[in-house]
Amino acid sequence: EPFPNLALSDDFQVAAFYQWVFDPEESLTNGLGFQKTWHDGTPDRDLLIWTVDYAPSLSFSLHSAIWGDFFDARDTLEPHAFEISQAIVQPIFRIDPARGVGAHLAYTRWPQLLRNEFSPFVQSQIVGDEVLRYGFFAWQNLTDLLRFDGRVDRWSDQNDVNGTNWETRLSLREALVRNGEVAVALYATEGAYNRGHGTRILLSRRFERCTTSLWYDIANYDFASNAAFSGWGTYPSHLLQQSLRFNLDFNLAWNSTFTWFTDLRFGQRQDAVQAGLFLQKRH
Repeated sequence: EPFPNLALSDDFQVAAFYQWVFDPEESLTNGLGFQKTWHDGTPDRDLLIWTVDYAPSLSFSLHSAIWGDFFDARDTLEPHAFEISQAIVQPIFRIDPARGVGAHLAYTRWPQLLRNEFSPFVQSQIVGDEVLRYGFFAWQNLTDLLRFDGRVDRWSDQNDVNGTNWETRLSLREALVRNGEVAVALYATEGAYNRGHGTRILLSRRFERCTTSLWYDIANYDFASNAAFSGWGTYPSHLLQQSLRFNLDFNLAWNSTFTWFTDLRFGQRQDAVQAGLFLQKRH
């Protein structure tokens, strides 16, 4: 956690998800999920997520999702019993099997919660803050084994403050690792209070019934103003941070999947471990 006073036992959640498939080709699917959280034993978030995926052909697909939060009398800053906190739309066009392009658009606002990972929100942020994100991405198979991916994203908030992110990635498949992939990505980000650049390395391999993945990430960030971190104490103008993540996807049966992940974050002003599991059953 970003703050030492947030302990592992502070927060719990229960979540469920169901997906409807409308035809054998799975050209149209709807998903509905619900999450209930508790912070320090007190009920906190009631989140409903609705997804729609539409793929009428091999050359076009559309993904969309809406996150909505329910509120009660304890949420004194929320004027309505239900509000949309996030909305996402992402169309993808596959020009041919070797290349394609896509776009995405996302809207985000911040609900009133007992648990906040970063600096506590003030009332005006919960009432008025919102962010619009949009961008484009593309991929191209350079050879049968080598693929290039690139994306650029832009964001702006209610005060017209904005920033840009970009990432390029080269993936080598079925060459250095049998039934696997090795990828290297370079990325950069520029925001209102910081800018940074980093490198990400991925190693994955497929087995008969499972797939394993290992990510390593190293990034250097420069901060424009320590005033942005009020309440965090003295904060350096430069940070070198790293992370290591392991992921295991195991097929229990033709319609059941078990996923385990472990995420280790370390470096300057960062020391955290996260682990979790996910069970999925398809009908």
